[in-house]
Amino acid sequence: MTIYVDEVVGIVRVYPTGKMTIDELKKIFWMMITHPNFRPGMSTLLDLGDASLTPLTTADLKEFGAFVQKFAAKRGEAKSAVVTHQDIDFGIARMYEMWNEKNSPVQLRVFRSVSEAEVWLLTGED
Repeated sequence: MTIYVDEVVGIVRVYPTGKMTIDELKKIFWMMITHPNFRPGMSTLLDLGDASLTPLTTADLKEFGAFVQKFAAKRGEAKSAVVTHQDIDFGIARMYEMWNEKNSPVQLRVFRSVSEAEVWLLTGED
């Protein structure tokens, strides 16, 4: 897994690998918000090009959401984009997006391309 914090643009880019578990998601989030260059309010781009969400269940997604909520002040009001390359991962990420809409101040969207995600993160436009 690679985490790159672009302080100039204000985007944290996360590139996980392999099959994602709830513990792996929590680890990624923790590593992101404790990164020395991370600042509250930075946007996040999670690129799943080399990873898969298929091991995750609905219960896992809710657990992850509750975990993220514990650190809302550290995270700040921000936007998060998830880029998926497989239909199954898109569906799983969309389930989390729907949960997030009702339970979190963080704006989260799921995309199929990095370029679309970047446009939304930087401009708010689809």
